[in-house]
Amino acid sequence: MITFMLVGLPRSGTTWAANWLTTDRSLCIHDPLNQYHYQQLDNIECPGKTVGISCTGIYLWTDWLNKHPARKVIVHRSVGEIKYSLREAGIQLKVFKPHLLDKVEGFHVHWQELWTNPGPIYKFLLKREYDVERHTLLKNYNIQMDFNKTPKNIKLETTLIKEIRQSLV
Repeated sequence: MITFMLVGLPRSGTTWAANWLTTDRSLCIHDPLNQYHYQQLDNIECPGKTVGISCTGIYLWTDWLNKHPARKVIVHRSVGEIKYSLREAGIQLKVFKPHLLDKVEGFHVHWQELWTNPGPIYKFLLKREYDVERHTLLKNYNIQMDFNKTPKNIKLETTLIKEIRQSLV
C-alpha cells in the first residue's frame, strides 16, 4: 500500500525527490502513472519497505487523491518557471492544469525546500529522522528522467487521458 506521496507539477524536483526518498527502508516510485492506473497503486508491494510515490500527474484526480490515506507533500513551483523549464527540456504536455494542485490536501511546500529545508518533508513522509548525510550527498545532483528510456503503457495513457477529459466536461 502506498503510505506516502510527493505531488508536484513537472519540473518541480519530483524525479530528484524519488531518488532521495528511496532508501534502505523505503521505495519511492517516480511517475507511476506511466505504468499503473491510480486505482492500482495500492497493489504495488515491496516487502520490507515502505512504498511511496513522487508523481507529476496524480493531482489531476484530486478527489481520489484527497481520499487516499497516504501522507502527502505538495510541491509548488511557479507556472512560469515550469513552462520555461519544460520548453528548455523540449517537453510538451498533453494535460496541464496547475490550479488543481492547490486543491490537494496535505503539507504544501515551495519546491526549493527540497534542498533548503528538507528535514520536515523527510520526517513527515518517511516517519523517521532526516538523513542529513544522504541529503548532503544528493542535493547537488541533477537527476532527471530520460523520457526515451522511461517505460510507458500507451493503452493506460490513453485511458487516463480519456478519464481526465470526461472529468473536465
